[in-house]
Amino acid sequence: MRKDKQLLLRVFEYFFEFIFKKIIFILRIDILLNDLVRLGNDEDGGYIFHKAEKDYESLISFGIAEDISFEQDFNKLYPLAKISAFDPSVNKLPEPIDNTNFYKKGISKVDSDQYLTLESISKKFQIGVNDRSVIKMDIEGFEWEVFEKSINLISKCNILIVEFHFYERPKKPIFLFPFTLFKRYQILKKLNSHFFFYNINANNGAGYVRFKDFLFPKCIEISMLNRKSRKLNELNMPNHPNLKNTQHFWF
Repeated sequence: MRKDKQLLLRVFEYFFEFIFKKIIFILRIDILLNDLVRLGNDEDGGYIFHKAEKDYESLISFGIAEDISFEQDFNKLYPLAKISAFDPSVNKLPEPIDNTNFYKKGISKVDSDQYLTLESISKKFQIGVNDRSVIKMDIEGFEWEVFEKSINLISKCNILIVEFHFYERPKKPIFLFPFTLFKRYQILKKLNSHFFFYNINANNGAGYVRFKDFLFPKCIEISMLNRKSRKLNELNMPNHPNLKNTQHFWF
């Protein structure tokens, strides 16, 4: 039965190659930044961070498990910033981090006992999402439904770092896979209207789908900078002082 499903999946991958290509097209670095550092482990759990801003107020981190290396390194860079760590699968952080609160809750598109929407999290725990916020998300496939629900609130943060899972959750009937994939393309497109993609890297442990002329990673890490970044707004100046400066071309 499993072999039959795998064969059917490969058939869909063949006939819907154009969707994979559309995703690959949008997964491009569209801004080159200095001041990039890696926060966290050299292996899984580490991500590329843009440290040009000096006054971050908060890191909101979804998905902790036993790896807090990213949060620890962030704390070293911004010791005054408040860290809010969320994970329903563990009872506490493996070790304490200064100025950090842990919540045994996950993030989702609906509220339940273990999971809350970002809007509910912000209200319940008084965590603001703004241009001095960083959001990190590694939640094993749940990220897609979170963006469906909360992309407008998420788009207020300055840095967004996400590990996107294309072949994991949600578990759908196999014949719905192409439609799910196209929906994910639409989510990435909308995210790219709010954020520059400044670093993109495949999680090579998850594997690839091989097409004739390209590879499609099953899991992709993307680091993003808000297109309304205060730093960029400070550096860009209008050529004509009496006209409004334009930096954003997505609608």
